[in-house]
Amino acid sequence: MEDQQRIKKIYPVEQLPNYINEFVNQQNKPTTKYNYEYILKKFCKYCQDMGIYQIRQENAQNIFNNYKAYLVNYGNLKSSSIDNYLLRVQSFMANLLLPVKLSKLSDDQPGNYKYLTYEEIQQLLASIPACTKKQPQMLMYTAIIKTLFTAGLRINELVNITLDDIKQFNGNTVLYIIGKGKASDQKQPIYISKPTAMAINDYLEVRPTTDCNYLFINNKMQQLTRQTVNKKLKQIARKCDELNGTNIGHICTSHIFRHSLARYLLIDEQRPISQVRDILRHKSIATTNKYLTNSNEEIQQLRISVTI
Repeated sequence: MEDQQRIKKIYPVEQLPNYINEFVNQQNKPTTKYNYEYILKKFCKYCQDMGIYQIRQENAQNIFNNYKAYLVNYGNLKSSSIDNYLLRVQSFMANLLLPVKLSKLSDDQPGNYKYLTYEEIQQLLASIPACTKKQPQMLMYTAIIKTLFTAGLRINELVNITLDDIKQFNGNTVLYIIGKGKASDQKQPIYISKPTAMAINDYLEVRPTTDCNYLFINNKMQQLTRQTVNKKLKQIARKCDELNGTNIGHICTSHIFRHSLARYLLIDEQRPISQVRDILRHKSIATTNKYLTNSNEEIQQLRISVTI
């Protein structure tokens, strides 16, 4: 794009799509490209809808703050999703030489993580046969739920596992995953429990033969997408609500199993926070510490349980 505009730090909103395309093409991973493009196009539309003519050094922070307020009030998004949107817009603005400051919403809401109890996860697993009669599907989602929970994987890490990434080492099963922010040639080993390894093996025995090398595949014999996984998990969770009287259909996503693992290890198992940090691969122990804070719902239940 025009170097002169970068020097002046003045960017007409009508030209933002061109800058977005340039920025997106700088990203290496396809999923990263997709996420940036999706989020930045929404930011561009916001600027257009608000009648913003240009973004420049003098108004960048104000536009950014107003966009944050817009997402909070009208975006219908969780605080973690708003943080994700804003972090990506912040990176884009920095690329335009317009640095903006961001205070993450989730930093102000440390105890509001949703999670499933160990019993609810067991009920969820038991509800899978009521959602599909196809054995490969049943065994695949059993393996997916067990892997997400016991290994604490993120959804991108899960769907990118290939058949070549499953290894045996000293009698243990190891998954080699592409961790968050890592390049495809920087895979890291994740040891999994024997029941989870058995669930994966059970699925592999009925997995259709195909040239696709990804572990989890869809009906078209292609890599399973994170959107498909989340949609199916919602379906299973709603069936679980129907069968067991639970109330998890509205909160069940692929990432909730990572939250649930943290709560299970810290609260139920009383494991040291340093161990849980390493299991979840958090960069900072402060991130892990948030799972020790009670949610608003838990505080309310504790209050009404006090009698005299």
